[in-house]
Amino acid sequence: MSFLSKLKGENSPIKSVLTSARPTSIVATAVFVILIGWFTYAQVSSSPNKSSSTIVELKEVAPTGPKIVSAAAIREAVNTVGHAIYWAGEKPGQQLELTITKDSSVYIRYLPAGAKAGSKTSSLSVFTYADKLGFEKLQAVSKKPGVISVQDSGGAFVVKSTQKSLNAYFAYNGYPIQIEVITSTPGKAWDLIQSAQISLVN
Repeated sequence: MSFLSKLKGENSPIKSVLTSARPTSIVATAVFVILIGWFTYAQVSSSPNKSSSTIVELKEVAPTGPKIVSAAAIREAVNTVGHAIYWAGEKPGQQLELTITKDSSVYIRYLPAGAKAGSKTSSLSVFTYADKLGFEKLQAVSKKPGVISVQDSGGAFVVKSTQKSLNAYFAYNGYPIQIEVITSTPGKAWDLIQSAQISLVN
């Protein structure tokens, strides 16, 4: 079994649908096993802006990172990729690490002060995957045995695995992204979403 397979969890009912097109270079350093948080009473603090007259087209961009950046650079990344990005805001005593992939996915990791880019010491990561089928993939996952799904009042669709793990995913119908929150503490990813601490970069 590969290192990545061990991290992802071979028996996860969610793994095969969500990870088929994921880059492995950064996922292998951060993804552990799959947890999708229970989303009944809360909603993500903000949904992507979209209307019938504004259609977001995914595009290829020049890949960059991982590198330690400022909050201003994170905000500028929105213009670079041309679609919404999610994060957990600025956190005292932690550095922001940014990676942008060729397909315009954006990986934001929170590292301890002084840690080098690429360090495996991240306690929190928020990945915004550029994925035209991000919402549909979560819907497909929700039909698998051992998975619970909830759509909150703000439109975010979230699924939950019965397995205890460190991840949470959500997506919005009609918007070509899927967001993954990864922590080093079981259940915390869901807590961050439930308390609206995962928000749009703006």
